Amino acid sequence: YSSSAEAVALHATAVIEAHHEQGILCAGKHFPGHGSSLTDSHKGLVDITDTWNPSELLPYRLLIQNGLLDAVLSAHVFLRQYDPVYPATLSDKIMTGILRQELQFGGIVFTDDLNMGAIHQNYSLEQSVELCIQAGADVVLHANVDQYDPQIAPKTVAILKQLVSDNKISEERIDESFRRIMQTKDRIHA
Repeated sequence: YSSSAEAVALHATAVIEAHHEQGILCAGKHFPGHGSSLTDSHKGLVDITDTWNPSELLPYRLLIQNGLLDAVLSAHVFLRQYDPVYPATLSDKIMTGILRQELQFGGIVFTDDLNMGAIHQNYSLEQSVELCIQAGADVVLHANVDQYDPQIAPKTVAILKQLVSDNKISEERIDESFRRIMQTKDRIHA
């Protein structure tokens, strides 16, 4: 909406409130901010370390504080001052540390498409699923467009089951996501 974080928060509030009046939930994207990126995460790695400003968190902070943000969609961006190893989608330091703990977001976290270049060129499907769940994602997204795989959903479910079986992800972690998803669904039907 603007290069001003305050203007973004103001406009996002109006859009979300209008959607909520119609019973439509909204997701804020791309966390922790993608506006300062100079390259396209659909094509490859995006590092916003030198261009990102902490003010990019302000719209999220205000929307969360005002109880307006139903869900958040992650960005496949590197923000090395917070995590020098993983992009935000796969980063516990960003998705749990900043979003869940610092900003106190309790809603659903969606990954951006794991088939985008920033992820699939650098991580296997197994790695990306494991890391994004460990980072705090509740819903794993596959647009399944550029490299169509009719088995992507069953493969992802099988990976999740194996991760739980191998004790790499706990059943409690899966239950956390399930509860958040069901609580959100209940709001739709209320």
